[in-house]
Amino acid sequence: MNRIAENGDSSGAAPGSGRQRSVVTNVSGQFSVKLPSGSYQVCVTSEGFKFECQNIKVEKGQDITADFSSTLDPVWEIEHGRADSEVMDQRLRALAGTAAIDCGHVQVKASPASATKCAIRAFHHGKPFVVRYDIAAIESGVAGGLASNGDGDVYGILFDSMGMSDGDLKDGESMPDGSHTFIMPCPRPTKIRVTKHGKATCFKKKSRNPLWILDEE
Repeated sequence: MNRIAENGDSSGAAPGSGRQRSVVTNVSGQFSVKLPSGSYQVCVTSEGFKFECQNIKVEKGQDITADFSSTLDPVWEIEHGRADSEVMDQRLRALAGTAAIDCGHVQVKASPASATKCAIRAFHHGKPFVVRYDIAAIESGVAGGLASNGDGDVYGILFDSMGMSDGDLKDGESMPDGSHTFIMPCPRPTKIRVTKHGKATCFKKKSRNPLWILDEE
């Protein structure tokens, strides 16, 4: 099977040779190329996006169209100063486990009532859970949330797509995602309370921690 890769220097590839031929798209992301009959793997790549491929079969005199909807690569964004909000969801899951109850992703200005109720119920029943609250911000994507593994460990997580200053991390605190997430273990004995805006938190009012923002937003 031959491979045609979008973006790069053009080079010929004979059918069945297994060689690659590269072409560059126009400003609209479109490209065309004449190919002999045969089977091909068409791949697209662009800086900051995930590598994607499709298999096609070309018959003599036939026009083939392959459409791609490229998705952002969260790893690239982290390395280049920005992070997709998917990083927050992945970190919540990593802390709580794949079997955790998803209590919801509350968008800015949406009611947090049902998500908060779910988190409190899961906590009181000793079940793992995750809950996320998006926070209004001007330029970056910001969110806060809780993750519990059901074994008594509950964590507060703050996410900022543009990154945060690491400062001086205390015992148990970490910033594992290129400064885009800040993880804090909840104080023990752990208690979940509801903020004045209806969000669940495990930290006391006016305590010195980054998740104070849940009390303000």
